[in-house]
Amino acid sequence: MDLTDELRWLVAQSGVTEGTLHVYCGHTTCGLTINENDSGLDTDMKAVLERIAPYSSKHYYAHDKERTPAERAVHGERDNGHSHARAMVATYPELTIPVTASKLHLGSGKRSCWPSSTDHGHESCWSAPVLKRVTQGRDLGTSRLRLGC
Repeated sequence: MDLTDELRWLVAQSGVTEGTLHVYCGHTTCGLTINENDSGLDTDMKAVLERIAPYSSKHYYAHDKERTPAERAVHGERDNGHSHARAMVATYPELTIPVTASKLHLGSGKRSCWPSSTDHGHESCWSAPVLKRVTQGRDLGTSRLRLGC
């Protein structure tokens, strides 16, 4: 899931000209990344993650098989050990992106993404982007905007 357009919208709405955009994903089976917007990259990354951490139906994860009844009551019966492993090795729980001249400074061809290949059951797991206004080292306050959960 490409978040770049939503993040650009947040920057535009905030009025911040110089500072940072802080994006946080508070879920343990997904995360955030910045990467190229090249054809085939999403397909390649899904294949890499499948080799590193195969789906739970194809591989044993203690997280899936050894949960207590109380843990299953909270998290449900869905096995997602692969999602936790993938999030740990391939994503970050948060990103800080510079804002320069009222625009995200991502670099040429870069996009900010929530990789949908970690846990397909949590499509809105990212939230609470924070834009911080900083001028000459002084904190001028924070604009808090939320998308997602």
